[in-house]
Parts: sequence; C-alpha cells; structure tokens
Amino acid sequence: MSLSVFGSTDSILQDAAMAPSFDEAVYHLPGVATMVVPTMMHIQRAARVWAEKRAGEPLPQIITMSEFVRNLFKQVRNQEVSLISDIESELLLDLSLKNVGEQFRPSGLSIYHIVRWKQELHTAQSVEEMFTDENRPHRLDAMNRVVRIWHEYEQRKGRAFLDRGDVVQYIIDKAAAQPEAFRKQPVLVMYTHGLSIADRSLLTLLAYTEWDIAVRFSLSGTADDRSRAMATWMVAHGWHFAETEVPKKNSTTILRKWPTKREEVRRTLGAVKELVTNGVHPYDIAVVVPRSGSYDNLIIELASSAKIPISIQKQSMLEHNGSATTILAACHVVSRNWRRTDVDRLIRSGHVHHASMQIGRLYECGAIARVAGGNGWRDWLSQFQGTLGTLRSVNDFDNEKNVQMLVTMFEEGISCLEWLAKTIDISDGFIAPEEFVRWVRENIIQNLGIDPPVSLMHSLETYKHVAKRHVQTETILADHISRWWRIVQTLETDDSNVQVRGITVAKPQELRGLEFKYVMALGFIEGELPLAAWDPINEELLAGIREAMDYEALADIVNSATHEGILVASVPGADDGDETVESKFIDDLAIGSTVIEFKQLSGIHCLDSTSRLVISPSELLAFGTNGVVDFNERQQGVLATALDKDILSRFTKITNGRVSPSRIDTVAQCPFRYFVGYVLGVESRQGIDEVISPISHGSMMHAVAKEFFNQVRGHTVTDISSIDDIKAAMVDLTTHTAEEWLPLLQHIYEEERKKIPGGYLYDIVERSTMYNSDFRAGMLHRWLVVEMESQRSSNFKPALLELEITDEITLSSDVRVPITLRIDRVDVAIREDEVHCIVIDYKTGERSLPKYKDIELGRKSQMPLYAQALRRFFTQRNVKCVLEKGTYHTFGKSIKDSNNPKISERVKNNAEFNTALHNVEQYLDVIRSGSLPVIPIEGACGSCGFKEVCRVDHWGPYHSAQQPSV
Repeated sequence: MSLSVFGSTDSILQDAAMAPSFDEAVYHLPGVATMVVPTMMHIQRAARVWAEKRAGEPLPQIITMSEFVRNLFKQVRNQEVSLISDIESELLLDLSLKNVGEQFRPSGLSIYHIVRWKQELHTAQSVEEMFTDENRPHRLDAMNRVVRIWHEYEQRKGRAFLDRGDVVQYIIDKAAAQPEAFRKQPVLVMYTHGLSIADRSLLTLLAYTEWDIAVRFSLSGTADDRSRAMATWMVAHGWHFAETEVPKKNSTTILRKWPTKREEVRRTLGAVKELVTNGVHPYDIAVVVPRSGSYDNLIIELASSAKIPISIQKQSMLEHNGSATTILAACHVVSRNWRRTDVDRLIRSGHVHHASMQIGRLYECGAIARVAGGNGWRDWLSQFQGTLGTLRSVNDFDNEKNVQMLVTMFEEGISCLEWLAKTIDISDGFIAPEEFVRWVRENIIQNLGIDPPVSLMHSLETYKHVAKRHVQTETILADHISRWWRIVQTLETDDSNVQVRGITVAKPQELRGLEFKYVMALGFIEGELPLAAWDPINEELLAGIREAMDYEALADIVNSATHEGILVASVPGADDGDETVESKFIDDLAIGSTVIEFKQLSGIHCLDSTSRLVISPSELLAFGTNGVVDFNERQQGVLATALDKDILSRFTKITNGRVSPSRIDTVAQCPFRYFVGYVLGVESRQGIDEVISPISHGSMMHAVAKEFFNQVRGHTVTDISSIDDIKAAMVDLTTHTAEEWLPLLQHIYEEERKKIPGGYLYDIVERSTMYNSDFRAGMLHRWLVVEMESQRSSNFKPALLELEITDEITLSSDVRVPITLRIDRVDVAIREDEVHCIVIDYKTGERSLPKYKDIELGRKSQMPLYAQALRRFFTQRNVKCVLEKGTYHTFGKSIKDSNNPKISERVKNNAEFNTALHNVEQYLDVIRSGSLPVIPIEGACGSCGFKEVCRVDHWGPYHSAQQPSV
C-alpha cells in the first residue's frame, strides 16, 4: 500500500509521489522539483538512477530534510539571528550544567534530546508544568534537574542564537509574516517516518502559501503506524489524501543461526562473494547492520581480508587520534601540576619531535628517582638535582662506569626537564579562551613538533569562536581543556568517511524505500534489533517513540527485498563468549524454507543440508556432514601446521587476537574443546527447556541489578576520572528500608522479565518465587536484604556496574595480552586518597560458584583477569587503587535447587590475585602453542557437548610424556 498527501489536487508531483518504487519516483520527478530524502544513501541512489534513466538532463536538487530547512533559513534570516551548530549547543549545555551546580547530566539529556523535544513543540516551561505533581513516578525524579538545566541553557543561548530545535519555528514565523520572501518550488518529501509536529507545521504553511508539495510515506504495517497517524494529521489540516495499491511482494525470508558474531559476518560475506562470482551485480546486494555500529569494524576487517569491495562509511573519531591524545597529555601535564603519569604519557606517545635532546630521559630519570609529580616541574628538578648530587658523591671504583652513566643520564634529564617546562608552561590562575587556544597552538603543537589532523586545529578555532560568541569569561586551565575536549569528542579525523564503491552496507533507516534482490540482515538479537534503549524521560515526552522506531526498522529491512528477492535474517548465538538472546521481532518474520541455489565453485562449498555456508572442506566434519573423524588413538587432536590453510588463517587470527575469561576457562577444561567451540565455531547441544536457561536468567538478573542501582543513584556511570567521580558514583541503599526499595526493584524485574520468552514448563512457578508470599520472602526481597546488610557492615558501596574493558593487560612475565571483559560490579570505599575495591561477579546459585582451588590454579580466570584489568583502568585515570578481595554475589534459586542469595569470598587479598594471575598464563600459552589435544580435566566431559567429535569415551584422553608442539 502506497500512502501520499498533496498540498494541491493538480500537483505536478503526483506521478512521482505515487510511483511503485523509489527508482520510479526518481524517474518521474520533474526536473524543476526538489526531492527531500531520508539519508545520504538515498541521494547517491537517486543520482545513479537519474544517470541511468535520464542521462543528459540536469539533475534536480536532492537533499535531506535538515538541508532543506537550512536552505529556507538562509532565505529569510536577518542579521540579528544566527544558527549555531550541535557542537556549540552541546558546549552551551555543558556550561549550563555547571552554572546550576550539577555534576552529572540526568539520563536522557543531551542537545539531541532537547532538539527533538523542541521539534515536538515542548519547551522547558511546558515540561515543568507537565510534571509538577509530587506523586509522579520514581523514574521521573530527575525531571526537575532536566528542566532546571534546560532553562539555564535557553537563557545562556538567548534569542539571537538558534539551535536546530528553534530554526523551524523561526521559519514558520517568517513564512506566516512574509510568504513572498521564499522562492517557491515543487518539493517531494520521500519516505520519512519521523516528521515532527514542527516539520509538518512548516510543510503545511508552505502548502497554504501555494507551494506545490507532496509527501510520500513509508508504512511499517503495525497497528500503531506513525506514518499513517502523521498523514491523518496532515489531511485534517487541509492536505489531499491518496492511497494506491502496490503489488504484493513474493520475496522469501530465510533465518540463519551462527555460533558467533564473527562467524555470522564471515559466512555472510562468503555468501556475498559467491553471489557476485555467479554474476549477481553488486548493486543488487545489501548487507544490513544494526544502528549501534557494533558490526562495522568486523565487516571492514573481514571484507578486506576476503577482497570484497564494500560501500560503507568508516568513521574514525578524532579523540582516538595519536596526535590529539598527545596534545591532551601535554595539557594535562600543566593543568595537573606535572604528575608523572601525564609526563610519561606525553613522552611515550611518539609524537614529540622537536626536542634537541633525548626526551626519553625524563621517563627514565623519573622512574629511577621515583618522582610521583603533582607539585610542579620545580619539584621534579629538585628531586633530579638531589639524585644527581648523590651519584656524584659515590666513590665506587668497581661500579664507576655505571655510576657515570647514571650521572650523564640525569644531566640530560635535567636539560630535558628545563626545556619542556620552558616550552609548555603557562602562568597559573585564570586565562581567557583565546589565550588558551594560542598556548595550545604555539607552545604545545608548534614547539613540541606535533603534527595534528586539520580537524583538531578546527576544533581549537571552534572553541575560541564559541567562547567569543557567548562571552565566556576567563577561567582555570582545566575548564578550558574539558570544554575544548568536548568538541574534539564530536569530530572525526580527516580521513573519515572514505568510501569504497562495492556491496552496499547500510543501517535499517538507510534502506527506507530502497530495494535489493539479496538482503543479508545481521544481528537479529536483543540489544541490536530492537536497539532503542529505555529512556524514561523520552518515553514520557514522546510516548511510544522507542517501540515505533524499532518496528519501523524491521519494516525497512523486510521491505527492502524486491519481488521474488531473498532476505536472510541471521542470528549470532554468542558475542565474545556471552550467549545472546534472539530478537522478539523474529516472530514477526514470515520464515520460508527456500535454500539459495548456487553453482559449485572451486574452494567454496554451497549451502549444505543444514543450511550453513561452508567455506572450507575441512569444516564439513565440524558441521555434521558426512566427514569422518580422523584423529589417531593418542587423541593428539589438532596441530596448527596440519590445518587447512583457511582454518589455519582463522586459527591464527583467533589465537593472536583478544582473549576473554570464558575462552581461557574453556582451554583449562580441555584444549580440544576450545578448538571445536571457538576455532571451528561448532554449536554445542542444547538441553530441554524446563526452566529458563542459566545464561538467560543470568543476563536478566544482571540487567535488573544494574538498572536498580542506576535508578537509585539517579544517573548512569560509564567512566570515572577522579576520586570525586567515584564518590559521586557510589550507591547508598542504607538511606531507605528494604520495604521502601522493593517496589522499584520489582518494577525493574517486571520490565526485564518481559524480554525473556516464556511458556516453558516451570514458567509460572519460577516467576512467583521472585515475589513475597505469606510463607516466605521472595528472591528479590532476600537479595535486597543481603545487599543492604553488606553495605552496613563493610561501608563498601557499588560504584561501577557492568564495566566493559577492552585493553591490554600485563601478566607477571611482562607479556602484554589484548583482552575484552566485563566486570559485573566494583564496590568501593574511600580511605584518605585511595580507592579500596572489591571485585564482584554475579552468579545464579552456589552450585555455579568456582572452587577456591580452580581460581588459585588459573582454571577460573575471571577474578585474576578482572583484578589486573581494574588495576590498569584506575592507573590510566591516575587514581590510586587498592584491591581488597574478590567476591561472588548469588541471586538465589528456588526451582530444582533451593538457594538463598549469598555473598561468598573467594580471593582474600592482593597476593592471592597475583598468584592466580600467574597461573592463568599457562593456558594462554596453550592457546598460542598451535597444539590442542584432548586433555580434559576431571569432570569436564560431563558438561561438554562435543564428545561425539573427539570420541573420548572410546579413545580416552591424550597421553604423552611430552606435549606435542609446533
């Protein structure tokens, strides 16, 4: 069904607006018209279609809605008003935050939110009036903070400056007063889901003033379709309505499930490569990735290694650029009074080039003299001179050469220190923005010989410009650095957005109205599709927007397959070792049973009987076809040198890539189990679902705990930079009783429980155990009591929740290991200037807790790896951290295994952390050895789903005096 509205019954845009497809709309577009489209991808597609079908004719103006609004603004603006960028608006919002005395932003408050609220005609005053009721829901306690900050933002901005939320209303006022100021033209607005009230009002006013305007909507097909509601609103305001039948598509939807996200992408690209090899034009193929961007780097990496050209917007943020971080380090050296960690970061960056001496001497001398810094560069100088004097007084003939070498080193170190201080030092006290910018440009960038991207120089000019426009007064250096870096964080480097022509890689909204013969849609899991996160403030101001956007994204994907085309919806079973939850939208897909027919190609195999694309013959065995197990009696398993070259390539990437605790623990259980599960990606057998799966239950309770602590705290914490941040992040449950907190906890549980499919045997019973009864307190109440008693007795409070760390950690052998992990919780206590930490991991019940011995021997690597990653996390932020212990908090179970919530200590002190970390190294050595035999530890086979592959019951484990090696 095609739905359009017209400003006049004789519109010259009717053929284009009612065309059956986007390509046909372009073909029928009058050359004098302007087409407003959703994204840049639509602009590129329209230009290509025009070149193919109407070559020789001048290309019409094809722009996005935001560009259309800016063009109108340019026609009517006067000299008294200026349109400010989102960067400038965001900086103003930061200044407003400080002016009203707020340290953290309320959840759901950014300039993008404020702009969206304005476009729906909300104001700070109207929102304040909406939520004056003292009995408003607990989740909206932050609304008064939002209103206060919003009021301050509008006051600072004033009437002379307009953000994107103001500009439409400004144009409407001008159009009503001076319609002759606009250059009238036919305008076709195509495939928009989200016309705000302000946008609709603007288009309606233009239509009233005899503009020829048509709007073509894209329907989601849901009962609460936003596009149909918007069309109804426009018809009620005088627009003419037209609805035409579009031939029903006969496309096929196929569901694919893969063991991991990486395997999902690899096999999808393999199918794409095979399609192109068989003659399918790249323009007929689209790979759809979630809006979150979590698949982008993986797509780029694997497409490059497979020699598959793709068309994708690759973004590289300026804040991660080496030159930018070096400049920030130099700023921190001065603003933080020459702390050694900042000096080290500056020196080790490799971007300081104009030193006339060996600048690395500062790093070496600082380490030898044990300079902590923080008292200015003269304190460094005093300690260097003291050490030098001591060295010169040494009278040791046997070590004379070494002593003289140290004397020379400290002489050079003092020269470097004096040079660096003269180069980058700046007077204390308050400085003006233009003085700060000049200091960064001349003293840091120029004098240190740093070669920054053009975009970084632009960020400095932007900061100076914004400060001048809004009369920002002099302030301390740290404030300038913070506000300027806020701008840097919004910018991309100069080499971003480099596009390579090839297979289309698109987000769902970029597909709106476009069609492809083959559509490969990745990431049909909770957290990716649907993607929109729960935002209590947005949900109150823009009711239903989150769910509507998700359904529209699903419709964009489904409708993108042509008549008799194929949509492949794929689901990764795990993401970095954590089991995923299938998207609830899979039930809305009409799954077909068609198998894609491909010709047989050399070196690549077609979809087999289990509907998996097999890239290499050696993988046939792993995926259950007619291969024969070819291991010898000694259960040698696999040697890297004996692998097929495709598997060897994957083996090498996996073993040399980032590791996680789950991978290390699998190797500790049995090296061959790691090979089958992670290298080959074979899926393990699943048991009968009588109860909710342990992984699903654990994921749900993790989410309940995180959301509960965040709502009690009033804001979400994703990072910290100082002890003050830690103090502000600490969650205190002792301010209320358990009975007072319980309704909030139960509400959060109900919301999270909705995301887990029900209908299994003990579904109703399991839910009921979470709530209080006449005979026993529910699990939620019991867990809450345990947590509150722990806080009262220990004074440790939760601060960091679900802390994700992707970094390199150093083991006891000084080996650096790239690692990805997520620490469930870190509880802290502040003692003097140190942060004392308890590392916490959540478990369902006592039976799932690791044994003391397994942690000590490195077989259960979570706690020692968490500890080492946390040390580095705090060190990078210049916060002194003391690891007290590692504990496990259980949520408790009542079905088939009666447990109470409990706190169990497993690592008692820092020394035990270090012992366990040392023992973890042996399993990292196994991963990278190239030898993965069948050597299960006691009890490992009982929980393994791969015994039919290794046949351990028949052959037994591998026995040899010496482990095979490569």
